[in-house]
Amino acid sequence: MEPAVARPRRRWSVWIAVGLIVLFGVMTPILLVAAFAASGPRVKSGTVVVVRFEGDIPEAESQSPFGLLSGGRGALSLHELKQLVDSVATDRKVTGVLLEIGNLTTGFATVEEAREILEKLHEAKKPVQTLLVGDFVEEKEYSLALAGDKLTVSPEAAVLLNGLVADVAFWRGTLDKFNVKPQLFQFKEFKSAAEPIMNHEMSAPMREEYQALLSDIYGHFVSDVSKRRSLPEDKLRALFDRGGLTTREALEAKLVDALGHAEDVEADLRKGAANVKGAPRMAARKYLAAAREHAQGETIAIVYGVGAITAAGRSSPFGGEGILGPRMAAAIRDAAEDDDVKAIVLRVNSPGGSAVGSDFVWRAVRAAKEKKPVVVSMGDVAASGGYWISMAADAIVAHPTTLTGSIGVVGGKIDFRGLYEWAGANVDTVKVGKNADLMSGVRLFDTEQEERFKSWMGAVYEDFVHHVAEGRGLKYEDV
Repeated sequence: MEPAVARPRRRWSVWIAVGLIVLFGVMTPILLVAAFAASGPRVKSGTVVVVRFEGDIPEAESQSPFGLLSGGRGALSLHELKQLVDSVATDRKVTGVLLEIGNLTTGFATVEEAREILEKLHEAKKPVQTLLVGDFVEEKEYSLALAGDKLTVSPEAAVLLNGLVADVAFWRGTLDKFNVKPQLFQFKEFKSAAEPIMNHEMSAPMREEYQALLSDIYGHFVSDVSKRRSLPEDKLRALFDRGGLTTREALEAKLVDALGHAEDVEADLRKGAANVKGAPRMAARKYLAAAREHAQGETIAIVYGVGAITAAGRSSPFGGEGILGPRMAAAIRDAAEDDDVKAIVLRVNSPGGSAVGSDFVWRAVRAAKEKKPVVVSMGDVAASGGYWISMAADAIVAHPTTLTGSIGVVGGKIDFRGLYEWAGANVDTVKVGKNADLMSGVRLFDTEQEERFKSWMGAVYEDFVHHVAEGRGLKYEDV
């Protein structure tokens, strides 16, 4: 009987051994990368630090352990970019900075903030050159490239600084085909989030809103280029209205300074620099790992509010963005109660979401500013709930192209009964309570239910307006 008992034990020991080997195999690369990031490479004299911009520019460094696997190639966040600039500005071993700019998906305000951070290198007399490496150079890429002393573009690229457009898909016709009936309400006429579901095209207020937003952002862009490239605005508008430029046309128009590639720009940056033999190009994240130091002095807490706002739920374990109202409120309370924290910066980049979740944060901000200064810094968007969580702060700072406000409420439901019938299904119902079916997805509100639902929305809207008036020191009627 002893062999029979011993076999399962040996099997379990084999499986445990295999499991440990697999775990070691998975964790070893992560641990090695982590160790490398902690120690960092040496910075040699004559180094050119290369900062690559592609896709999104995050607000803060990813907290996911999988971010370690980037091996120094991951995009820098705005917070890390500031740390890098602060270090490069005083580092005599760095002979210059090369900004390689691909195609950007981030917002205009984030681009402006990144450029403002980089321009601090000019104050430190540190050479900065930009290289546009995407197939298409559009307004965001070009705007960021203006951070450089010299602007170079790949010869094969197309320069498409031809204006801004918003294509909004309206789904009402599609819903009609499937017999789906939306019943959504908005407070008030410019609160247009429900229109793509309710309407076949833009209402007059929605069109006015979009036209004003695009005109404002484009006007700011043209004015910016005019100042930084010393070109008249009317000449720029006429140039952009041609519908795209070749790189040679952009060079002739003095929109760029040179056509070339990375090696050309690096050689230009190293001209006249001493001790450059064998000096490498160094990726920004690797440089940051080598140069990062712990800050000394008083502490300012930065609380990030990025993504849609919810009142309940869980954040992704893989670092997905989103604002869970109660959790963010707790972070603000912790910062307010920490004696080492002298002020709180609330960084907001959110299109809004739950009114309840937003109110959690609003109350925490209002309480925190009784103990220490609370300042809101707005990113690309701080609209609706994103404005709700901001409005109680001592001060609000936004960029010229930040989309903010959107003080209003959208709500309702969609009746899918027609879709079920179209698909041959039948929904039968049993209910207890006169209005148990208030939020049912297979029938519209009746007249009484619609009035009840609108009264709730109206109450939320009134709270929003009153909070704005209180937080910003304005009259209710003006808000």
